[in-house]
Amino acid sequence: MKSTIKDLFKAVHLKWFFLGIFIYSLILGAMIYGFIVPNRRLYDQNLNNQGEINDMYVNLISLDIGAAIDSINVQISDLEQLEHQFQQRLIGSSDFNALIPLIDQYCAKSHLAVKVLSPVDNIDSIAPRLQKRFIKTSLTGTFRDFIIFMQKLESYSKWLLIEKLNIISDKGNAQNQYDLVISVIQEKGHL
Repeated sequence: MKSTIKDLFKAVHLKWFFLGIFIYSLILGAMIYGFIVPNRRLYDQNLNNQGEINDMYVNLISLDIGAAIDSINVQISDLEQLEHQFQQRLIGSSDFNALIPLIDQYCAKSHLAVKVLSPVDNIDSIAPRLQKRFIKTSLTGTFRDFIIFMQKLESYSKWLLIEKLNIISDKGNAQNQYDLVISVIQEKGHL
């Protein structure tokens, strides 16, 4: 066996042996550099991109939450303005007492004859803090005059709601009878 190893050393010179190991190392290094290093770089790049994508996702979620909060704040502001406008249109007790002469004045300006114009004792509760009070009217006149009267009611700065409207037409006459129930909204306690 010793002689076989000696023969092998004689057959292969030491310089060729080292040259073979050197060439093998170069080929192995080139394969590692050519195939493994680019894939490693791609893996590292994808890992960095994943972190950036996660950061972007978190930023988008926080932006969505921020946008939602901003939208809710705008809606709250709009609702507060609407509530303020609604409160401004509620009728106080002094306004309600002055409403009967005002409606009578609107009728006179619209050329409608007043048969009945009186408050109704019935009060309806419509919300925990709000109630409706009613005014019953019976008017006669032309339809054109009635439309003018309705426009005057609409232009009043407080809530005037038509609860009931009954038009009785006299076929032989241009004069009609208009029976209305007008309601106003006020806070409870304003009687």
